[in-house]
Amino acid sequence: MILKLARSNIKGSVSDIMVYFFTLAFCIAIYFTFNSINENPQLMKQFSYASKGLDNIVSFITITSFFIVITIGILIVYSNWYFLKHRKYEFGIYLTLGMRKEHIIGILLIENLVIGVLAISLGILFGVVGSQFMTVMILKTYGMTAATFQFMISKYALISTLINFSSIFIVSVIVNTIAISRFKIVDLMYSKSDLEKVHTRNMKTAIILIVPGIIMLGMSYLMAITQGILSEPKEMMGEIFLGISGTVLIFIALSAIFDFYIKRRKKKYFKGVNIFVFGQIINKINSSSIVMAVTCLTLFLSSMVFMVGNSIKTTFEDKDINSMLYDVSTVIDYNERKVNFDIYDQLPKELKKKVHRKSFAQITIKHNGEAVSKYLKDIKDNKQKFDVAYFMSQKDFNKCLGMIGRKRVKIEKNEYIFAAENDKKYKFGKMLVENKVKLKIGKQVFTPVGVEHCRLDNMHNGRGAFILNDKVKQRFLNEMVVCNVNTDKDSSLRDEILGKIDDIVKEKSKDENKKAIFWHSTREEIVNDSLKKETLVTFLFIYISLVLMVTCGVVISIQQMLQIDKSAKKYKILGYLGADDKMINRALLKQISFYFLIPLIFAMMDFFVGVISIRELISRYGDFEIWRSLFRTGKFIILTYGLYFLLTYFSCKKMIYRKGRR
Repeated sequence: MILKLARSNIKGSVSDIMVYFFTLAFCIAIYFTFNSINENPQLMKQFSYASKGLDNIVSFITITSFFIVITIGILIVYSNWYFLKHRKYEFGIYLTLGMRKEHIIGILLIENLVIGVLAISLGILFGVVGSQFMTVMILKTYGMTAATFQFMISKYALISTLINFSSIFIVSVIVNTIAISRFKIVDLMYSKSDLEKVHTRNMKTAIILIVPGIIMLGMSYLMAITQGILSEPKEMMGEIFLGISGTVLIFIALSAIFDFYIKRRKKKYFKGVNIFVFGQIINKINSSSIVMAVTCLTLFLSSMVFMVGNSIKTTFEDKDINSMLYDVSTVIDYNERKVNFDIYDQLPKELKKKVHRKSFAQITIKHNGEAVSKYLKDIKDNKQKFDVAYFMSQKDFNKCLGMIGRKRVKIEKNEYIFAAENDKKYKFGKMLVENKVKLKIGKQVFTPVGVEHCRLDNMHNGRGAFILNDKVKQRFLNEMVVCNVNTDKDSSLRDEILGKIDDIVKEKSKDENKKAIFWHSTREEIVNDSLKKETLVTFLFIYISLVLMVTCGVVISIQQMLQIDKSAKKYKILGYLGADDKMINRALLKQISFYFLIPLIFAMMDFFVGVISIRELISRYGDFEIWRSLFRTGKFIILTYGLYFLLTYFSCKKMIYRKGRR
């Protein structure tokens, strides 16, 4: 008997739970796909030179997966509780007919078992396919190819998926069992009439809530824009607290404000079936204000995570590996002491035959540890003015230009050129030239004559340096020597050069009693580091944002579908009153659109403020192309959130007609 009831319930509610079921399968597939990286032989083989980077990716995904499992767990428990809440009347009928609560629990257990087994099985199947697809995409993205295709199933991902999601379904069953044991038959039988009631808040209460809500949200926006994300921890916590509190208060008061506003626009209110639609909307906002507020905040978080991950990935893409102009870069710092020897002259003759003088550039970068604003006259307000001012001779700068095949520059004694290592510095240099900002060192004044885009080393410091004529004599407290070497990507020659430079610097340090600080970077190291960071950021952020966005979509979808299910009779009555199919469909579309759009609109307001607050942080990694990032984020929201909107609309439309609209 129990098996028959459970089977008929599942068959009868297939269309109602379809969105929920496929969301579960999709989340499980995502979880399986990302957790299969650490046992993928093709990735391990191709990334063997970047094993530390891959280990970091695996560690981060493991940590993130823990929080993702909790998020999906909350989603499953909440969805089951919500389904349970809307089946109270059904359970009341069962109890009235003599069925015991244990039997109802048994029915729910079988239903959850069937749905859970099917969702986990389908999720693992999609996850296996997804992991193969992800492997191909990663290899293709970085210009790699696998020698042969190897089909594999990660044991770790399989066991982890089975344990975690089975545990979640068990917890869900326990929660349902506790809830049913507390039900009273009287409450169950009258639960349907409770759902028909339209609740509205008092206007005075709404004003008391919405005014401080707007003030708190406005203060949060102001703090985020003025202080940014790099503010002190206490201030940052204040921004978050004000933002969350303000959002919740606004959503709690929203139904009364909307009710007050729409009823005063009588033409709109009484047009067509709007009076019915607005009643449904107001009731839903009022009864689900907290859920809508949480959905809004989750949408904001998902959008920000995706945008930040995409933006940082974009900046790494813009830092093309070929812009790392030198095969080897060594920086030597003697702590306020000068380097008065030529490292190339100290190299063995055999090594000099392999490395031509033109492929070896020793340059000196000087500074006093003082800000750019100390030396520039009449500079406009610009954040770049607080960076350290670096200086180079024309001769040294021409060495760098010569190594990369660029035309050498010529500067007069009273002129300077600004050398920029990244796009941000280049824009600053253009501003100096366009505004003819003069450089003052002691009593000497220099006029800008140009800006050059050139890296001084491989370190990615993003420096800007003032290039002066060789005849300009000026003492600086600090000098750094940079040795840039091109070895035609010969790894053995590169290692030999690095070893000899290290030996020479150490030997000179002993001879002249100068303790040197030196470090080096190679083209290959930068490639590996860039690969590690880009892969980590891309997959980790897509992983998080996808799950969060899907969670938002399914929560709103389930709420709307269950509300429409309970309101099917109302739509039937509208038909009796003369509303045709077109009017009914339009009313349904308005209702669902409003419920999907309200959290999204508030989330987008938060999102644009968030973009402004983090723009400076992201731009530190390179040129931040905001419009490209916003466009990609928009596509992400439309594809995921928009898909749930369409699924909800067509499912609800089918539900209305199935429930007897005709």
